[in-house]
Amino acid sequence: MGLIFYSTDVKLVGWITVNQCRVIDIPCLEVESGKKIAWYYTSNISAVPSEWYRLTDDKPKARRKPSKNSKSLNICLTYRTDNGIYLYQAEDTNTYFGWNFTVSEHKIKENGIIFVELGSNVTLPCLIRNELQHIVWKFMPQMNVCEQIDMKVFGDTSKSIKILNLKSSDIGVYEYQAEYTKMETEYFSWKLSHVPIVEVHVDSNQVKTKTDKTIYCKVIGDMGDCSNITWHLQPYDKPEHSINLKATNKYFVGPKQEPSLTILQFDSTDVGVYKCLAFNTENLVGESKPVKLIQSFPRRVSVKEISFTLNIEQIEEEVEYKRIAVIDTPGVRTSMGQENINKTVGMLKKQLEWEVLDQMPFTRFIFRK
Repeated sequence: MGLIFYSTDVKLVGWITVNQCRVIDIPCLEVESGKKIAWYYTSNISAVPSEWYRLTDDKPKARRKPSKNSKSLNICLTYRTDNGIYLYQAEDTNTYFGWNFTVSEHKIKENGIIFVELGSNVTLPCLIRNELQHIVWKFMPQMNVCEQIDMKVFGDTSKSIKILNLKSSDIGVYEYQAEYTKMETEYFSWKLSHVPIVEVHVDSNQVKTKTDKTIYCKVIGDMGDCSNITWHLQPYDKPEHSINLKATNKYFVGPKQEPSLTILQFDSTDVGVYKCLAFNTENLVGESKPVKLIQSFPRRVSVKEISFTLNIEQIEEEVEYKRIAVIDTPGVRTSMGQENINKTVGMLKKQLEWEVLDQMPFTRFIFRK
């Protein structure tokens, strides 16, 4: 039997019917080995050869292209728009061969998304419990959506599949079809995604007042399954509170794959613990380790007067100071007057009773009880 394209005779090889979103290889038959093959496509049976669309392999991202040796035509993720006639011709011949190609329509019922940590085990259940003739599982890797792998079920009764020691190559869509009869088939799918890994780091935990500070963040994982990325702050003076830091004039958050947080004009209200959280709808699916930021104050010292502020991270005890202070510097030893003593003690008390530390080389502040 042949197909008649006006004056062109095409030998019909056969009919191919496939489901949507499939990967298919249309074979080249009845051609001598070693011959170069040209592939064509037309959706119009009345078209003449000059109107056929030539299919080539010079476009890497094309869904429809010949294999390396042109012995087959690969269609990646079939759609209804692929319906038509696929033709091939060997070099130095006048004969065309054609496949009548049809993509059937079927709806896939999506069971949902399962988040799993890499290295763990997971079972993908078959949610159909009635008696079936057959269950077929197929896997479409996220890393290569044009590849489909047949999967074996885990056990005869559950019809489920089990994945051990999950790897990044196991991430993708797992589809199973339930064949009640040869004419009646249902399709279901699970999307498997690994828990996003949220990595954060800062150059330093100490931040100077009125400067900008960035907490660098990178999310490793399938962020397409995360609907939201948020930053939260537990203030130093109110650790029981968690503040959702929305992008405002004060905070700037980067794109979803690298959602670094930049704090503008850092001040005392920004001191605390920061976390980056990844959500899928309302469910938390990943979070970063906490990052603690503290305020850093520059210190200025002279013999005549003391004007300084110290880094405050944790106060262990209150210290009451006598009104005697000695500044001990190599080659200089002096006592402060009562007025300066009161001023200095007041500054210390204002800074939450900081316990005195030797922080500057060659200069010590000694406050005796």
